[in-house]
Formats: sequence, structure tokens, C-alpha cells
Amino acid sequence: FEILTQQLLEKRLRNELGYEIEVFHGRKFTTLDKLNSFQIDVSYTFRLAGIDYLNIVECKHWNSPVPVKVVLELHAKVTALRAHKGIIVSSRGFQSGAIEYAKGYNIGLMKITNGEIGEVLSHFDGGLAKIGKQLLADEPLIINGNYDGVGLFFSKTDPYEFIASKYGKELA
Repeated sequence: FEILTQQLLEKRLRNELGYEIEVFHGRKFTTLDKLNSFQIDVSYTFRLAGIDYLNIVECKHWNSPVPVKVVLELHAKVTALRAHKGIIVSSRGFQSGAIEYAKGYNIGLMKITNGEIGEVLSHFDGGLAKIGKQLLADEPLIINGNYDGVGLFFSKTDPYEFIASKYGKELA
């Protein structure tokens, strides 16, 4: 699941940014004070306006939705490592408490499920409350190799039509 997430992020970042970004699996990071170190499932850095941005990703391929405890732990790692963004990727969704905490503390949530990759919740709500229902759904991941992105995913349809059909015309 971690390798799948790594590959999907590499492809999505390349497509959206127009250049290669190396996405790492299992990279070890040490805090600036050298007191703590963490092995991060997936991570990547990109440069924008001369500034490097570190994003760390925790992957949870569990048989149940991710609880708030996991979001709390990632938030602590983001703070300790001074990362710019923490993201949790799940194959079975998130508990409501995890979603609420993530909204308040700049933690991104992604869900990879069969057929469509990724419902995404970022730290701001631009009509994303409707997506919260999908993040809460406990669906199994069946890997069939038919993936081409991570995030709010538009498969073989016009993006406007996809959003309108799934989340309503007002969000589209």
C-alpha cells in the first residue's frame, strides 16, 4: 500500500506540476535538535518560489477506518520535523473524530479505494463537507492496477460533470 501510494503521488505530482518530483518510501528524518527520529512511509519535497516544502505521508491499509489517534501522532511528527504538510492515506476511510481533528490542524486526508482514487480533505472546507461522507465510508481496497491518480480523481469524464454528479452542481 505504501509503494502504491508512492507511485500514485509521483505520477500525480508530475502531471500537476509538469516536472518530476522524487517521492521517497521509508525515509528516515531526524528532528533539528537530534533528539527524535522518524521513519516516514512516504515523503517528498518540492521547490516553489525558492522555498523547499516537505510533505510527509502516513499510509494506513487497515481493516477499519483510521482513528483520531493516528491524526494526532502525524500532527506531532509534522510539528517535530517542521514539515509543511502531513497527509494520511487510508484504504478504509476515517473516523469522524479523525476528520474533525485533521480539519483543524492542517492535516490532509486521502482515501484510495477501488475504481476511484482519492477523496481528499484538506485543512480548509470549500464545500468539502460532502466529501466527508466518502472519507467515513468503510470500503475495501481491491488493487487491480486500474489507477491513474491520487486526490480528487476525475476518471474518463469531464471534471465538471464528475464533480456535479458526485457532489452537486453548486460545488462543481
